[in-house]
Amino acid sequence: MRGCKLTPMGKTSIGTQIALLRKRLSRDLLEMADALELDGAEMADLEAGRRPASAGDVAAAAQFLRVSSLAILKPDSLLARLPVAKRSNGDEASGEEADQDVMLRLTSLAELNHVLTEGGYPPAPDIPQSHNGMSAAKHPKDWLQHARELAELALERIGHDWCRDNPLLDLAQAIEDKLGVDVMVESLGSANAPLAAAITDSEFSFILINADQRSSRALFSLAHELGHVLHHDGNTQMQIDHHLRAEHDRSERAANAFAANLLMPESKVRSFVASHDHIVGALYPMLVSFGVSYETLIYRLHNLQIINANGRDSLLGYGWSGLRESANGNLDALLRNRWAYPGRRPPSLLTQRCLTGALGGTVGAAPLARLLNADIEDVIRKLGTASHTTTVADMDDYSSPPDAEEVADAALGADPLAA
Repeated sequence: MRGCKLTPMGKTSIGTQIALLRKRLSRDLLEMADALELDGAEMADLEAGRRPASAGDVAAAAQFLRVSSLAILKPDSLLARLPVAKRSNGDEASGEEADQDVMLRLTSLAELNHVLTEGGYPPAPDIPQSHNGMSAAKHPKDWLQHARELAELALERIGHDWCRDNPLLDLAQAIEDKLGVDVMVESLGSANAPLAAAITDSEFSFILINADQRSSRALFSLAHELGHVLHHDGNTQMQIDHHLRAEHDRSERAANAFAANLLMPESKVRSFVASHDHIVGALYPMLVSFGVSYETLIYRLHNLQIINANGRDSLLGYGWSGLRESANGNLDALLRNRWAYPGRRPPSLLTQRCLTGALGGTVGAAPLARLLNADIEDVIRKLGTASHTTTVADMDDYSSPPDAEEVADAALGADPLAA
């Protein structure tokens, strides 16, 4: 393959694109030359367009840069817009490695989207435009007001009653159905893996949630990443979030504020508080209804000035016995929500496109099996009896929701207020 020359790409040569990506990653030319088995002069000639690039050159460059080959071959594509340097709140080397793994996962999903689109299976026509313009708030310089307005717009789209039973899964489905943003929940396999990640591009917006976190935390992570997607300013990002901390980053503060307004709308919070004689009595029903953690709820009450700083600190120290009293001893619903892990959820929009593409011969069974976390032979067998009207649900549910009784049993004696 190394001797096979590739056709020039028009205004931007393959070598020019390789040079652009290398510089964005701040990698040394000689390091790149070594990866391509070239000397420095040959590498310089390739980047300057004086030396034709072979298929082997492209494959080696993509591997060295940890990007898709399509990022080199198609400079105007989403894959070329995706950043090649991680954006992370983690500092440890092991965390950086986990971030790179997540970026590769997102890149592979974007690559699948590209292949399906090129093969005639693009996102539904209304999906790319479904959340465009939502970031055009009236006060773009006021990040807090912007976040509030954006959350209100999002709630108008997905509905204020999106939560039926499972807050995380219900919100994920509403985001896909009403905003056209794919949501995937899966284990990221490392103790240093991020809580969540996202591609913030209207061509293919995608949110990835780490299943290795409590459901209440995962719910806030999902809302936080949606904030990043809807706040996008035309720049494509791969957003990687470890702690959802916002001390020094306005975009993180805005995403947190968006999540708080989306999950705990002010009108609902005040309604709960008004319907109880004392705020303590409203804590349990709010926790069950909103699906958030205790700490998140208390800080929301403080930010809405429903309680002052002393009240915040007092409620943060309220403890297990106090919450049991406010719930009249019935803590099953809270235990299930607070201590459950979310289980795996495939991205239904991309998975349906992949299923249709597999039936049409554009892609094989392997990417579909990966999305479903299913055995490839099982997927091949099911595809053999499927038709073009087959849905992902017809392929069986490969997600793994937590067993409510097991969760409640495991949570007995644990403090549901703990972070």
